Amino acid sequence: MRARRLATALSAVAVVAGMTACEKPTPLVSVVSGTSSVDAQAGTYCFEGQDINKPPGTAGACRVAAGAQPAKLEVRRGKSVGIDVSKMIADKGWRVVLKGSGTPDPATGTRADEQTDVLDEHYFTFTPNVSSNLQVEVYSLESDAQDAKVTGVWQFELVPS
Repeated sequence: MRARRLATALSAVAVVAGMTACEKPTPLVSVVSGTSSVDAQAGTYCFEGQDINKPPGTAGACRVAAGAQPAKLEVRRGKSVGIDVSKMIADKGWRVVLKGSGTPDPATGTRADEQTDVLDEHYFTFTPNVSSNLQVEVYSLESDAQDAKVTGVWQFELVPS
């Protein structure tokens, strides 16, 4: 009887391990300022053959992390911020988008998003005006073309310290 329970327990462990082994992790993106840093998994990420335009949960759809929240990093005013991506992301191309940090629209008062050109190096540095929380999104691209399809999205929030 004891051998049967042991075999059942080992089978259950093997099944759980097998199921989690199928879940490939998304690449990490790191944001650093001064001596502080945060890492984040992608909120949305397309592995080879997946399409970001397909609804989540359908065949061929990209992975979408349920309830993903931006990784927060405290940043001192006037200090630079660095973003580090993996070589795999850098080789295909990526861009940084600062949400609502552009010049205000005179008619509406809303600020446009600012974005970099396509980047092909693994590290990018900028000095944001962090007088209030700033949303930063990192997009991996399928190629280094300016109009390339997005294949992954990482979200960060820079918080003034």
